[in-house]
Formats: sequence, C-alpha cells, structure tokens
Amino acid sequence: MKSITLKQNSKMQRIISTAFLVAAILISNIPAANAQNNCKDLLRAVKSNNITSVKEILANQSPNCIYKGDGEPRTPLVAAARKGNLMLIKLLVEADAKVEFHANGDETPFIAASKGGHLDTVKYLYSKGAAIDLKVSDDGTALIAAVKNGHYEVAKLLLEKGANPYLRTSGDEYAMYHARNSKDEPMINLLEKFKSNN
Repeated sequence: MKSITLKQNSKMQRIISTAFLVAAILISNIPAANAQNNCKDLLRAVKSNNITSVKEILANQSPNCIYKGDGEPRTPLVAAARKGNLMLIKLLVEADAKVEFHANGDETPFIAASKGGHLDTVKYLYSKGAAIDLKVSDDGTALIAAVKNGHYEVAKLLLEKGANPYLRTSGDEYAMYHARNSKDEPMINLLEKFKSNN
C-alpha cells in the first residue's frame, strides 16, 4: 500500500511541477502580449491620426515596433509617413523612432513619404538621417517611388541631395525607366539634368 502512495505522490509532484512550468511560461509571455497589444494600439492611433492616443501610448511603448495583424503598413512611422502627417512623424521621432525602421515587406518611412509626394516629410526624414539611396526589395528607392508616382518636387529634392537616377534595383528597374515609361517629359528632363552628377 505504501508503494502505491509513493507512486501517487511522485505522480502528483510531476503534475504540480508541470503546472508551475506552464504558469511560468504563460506569465513570462504576458509582457510580449502586452507589447503586441500596445504596438497594435499605437499603429491604429497613428493610422487614425489620433495624436492624443499616440502620446499616451508612447509613454509605455517604443515606436520601433511591428504589428502584423492589421495589414500594411506594420510600423507606426511608416504609417505616419504614408499619410504625410508631419506632426505625428515628429512625435514618433522625438520618442526615438528610427527613421529607417520598417517591417520586412514594408517600405521605409522615407520611401513611403516619397511615394506619397509628401515633400515636407521627405525633408524632415532626410534631416534626421534617412539614407538617400537605400534600396528595399520590391519598393526600390525613394527616388524611384517619387518618379513612379509623378512627384516632381520630391524627385528634384532627392536629386539635389545626391540620389542616383540610374541606381538599379530588383523589380523596379531605375528612376529613368519609370519616367520614360510614363512619358513624363518634365521628369525625364529633370533626371537628365542630374545624370552628369552620378
């Protein structure tokens, strides 16, 4: 009878140990789950231009986060750059958002702002260290994004800052290709003007 009790006791100890281990794992994942929820809330506040909520969330959440449950964009600074909301962008950068931070599959904030033709946002991100000719798979460069979308003033600024009009990237050819393909004569002339600089 004692051996059965010992076996039962040993089994009970294993069950208790397993329960404690499961509880410890669940508790250790709470911060990660909270961080994901905070990132989701931050991203949604940015997408809806809710500056008050963004400020509140940034008190407990890094702006350098990725949330994949809402589709694109997946990072707060890319979302703000797509909208061209300079006030939100400054708020995020002041909270230590990295100007090149982006999720795999998203463009950088600089490319997003260039694609949208948000000249003031492009100037600001460049002043904060955005790389002028950074290549991102399937998104090309900031100059390619500006040219593809017909944003002459953004393209001009990028070229004045040293962007290479003949930089080739996979999937997006190069800026002149897109200008010629769309028969955008002013853009072609602009790119030709800067050809000798590169």
